[in-house]
Amino acid sequence: MTRLVLEGLCRAEGLPKQLLVYDPEANNLERLSTIVGDRPTEADLHRAVAEVADLMFLAVHPPVAVEVCEQIKPALKRDATIISLIPTITLRRLSEMLNGFNRIVRMTPTRRR
Repeated sequence: MTRLVLEGLCRAEGLPKQLLVYDPEANNLERLSTIVGDRPTEADLHRAVAEVADLMFLAVHPPVAVEVCEQIKPALKRDATIISLIPTITLRRLSEMLNGFNRIVRMTPTRRR
């Protein structure tokens, strides 16, 4: 899903000037890196990413979401926005996992018919 969003932003010439991309799967990370060009990529999830991110996409499988939220919640900027692409986790639950952080948008893709 992240790849599709990034490709759309790239086509619209709307990629942010500073963009960090992370995926635990090396093949996925390589594919994402080809879309974003020579922009930096993160090999690991670090709190440092959350400390500087104004906009953060969470596109992880639901079982991994708890671990990711634990890693980023201490460092989230108050005015950051999270866009959740996690299909089964509600806004309320995600907010709870992030200690009440509520600047969250939930985006769930639908299939074309």
